[in-house]
Amino acid sequence: MPPLPGTIMAWSANDCVGRIQLTSGEWLRFGATVCKFLPALGLAVEVHGTAPHPLGGLRATSVLLVDPGDADRVRDDCVPLPGASGTPAELAAFVELTDAVGLLGIVLREPLRSRAALRAWFARAGVEVEYSNASDVHVRRAGGPRYRVYTCMAPVADGEGVVSFAFPTPFSVATERELALAGATLGHARVDVHPACADLASLVDACAADELDVIAHQARGYLAPVDAWRQARVATADGLGAWVRVMAGPGRDPVLTGMAALGLPDLFARGVAPAEVEGVLREAASALVVLGRRPAVGEGLGRAIVVSADDEFVQIAPR
Repeated sequence: MPPLPGTIMAWSANDCVGRIQLTSGEWLRFGATVCKFLPALGLAVEVHGTAPHPLGGLRATSVLLVDPGDADRVRDDCVPLPGASGTPAELAAFVELTDAVGLLGIVLREPLRSRAALRAWFARAGVEVEYSNASDVHVRRAGGPRYRVYTCMAPVADGEGVVSFAFPTPFSVATERELALAGATLGHARVDVHPACADLASLVDACAADELDVIAHQARGYLAPVDAWRQARVATADGLGAWVRVMAGPGRDPVLTGMAALGLPDLFARGVAPAEVEGVLREAASALVVLGRRPAVGEGLGRAIVVSADDEFVQIAPR
């Protein structure tokens, strides 16, 4: 049947049922289950299927929005976008969440306080947004994996908000190992980059145009201007430059941090010549990605050997 244009003229949120008046003047009953959006009074819709209703007349069996942007406005009216107001409480919750599961974030020049604004911001980079319910936001590019998105529009790092990305499901060591070994099974000598993070880094490249900074949430304190982050990612031969960095640890030992983004422990080195330490750490990190798990004491990681290991840190030393 051809689409039947109409308008939602009655809606009960308590009963999840309503009525649509078609442009022909006919009325149709419908329920929330036939809609892939949040119904509300006044929305322009198209009916793509009908069937007899037990109480007489017809009911709609498939209802689509004429303007998908209307769904964003209805959601904003019912439940504001999480983090939209940027209150101290929202910022604290956002920091706690992204410290736990966030991978990469983008510091914004201007805040994005509505779902429509967030959708338009992603659209400029060819990224589609899915609002699966009132609070969850997922994004993907055509043919690419999905990512969970968290937002907070508070003043942060000289910007006006942050859009951050995470995997849509919690970290799984088994899954991470499977992904990390994908390149090796294809005959590559080593895996330069975690496949899921490689795609995400490319997506962040596209989305970060004209914004301020990139945050690698799992690399403690990593914040870099967008151009510098891009240059470091391209210039780093081991491919891990998008989300790891080498820094001085609490004991002044050099630490490569950010491996938690891959579900793996960070690395620190002792007894390595200063001129070689960054190369040794990055080589060990690439080997750890291939290994896909916490290494055992005595195992080799590139030019280094594991001295101690727990779920958060692995100490390496020259072989």
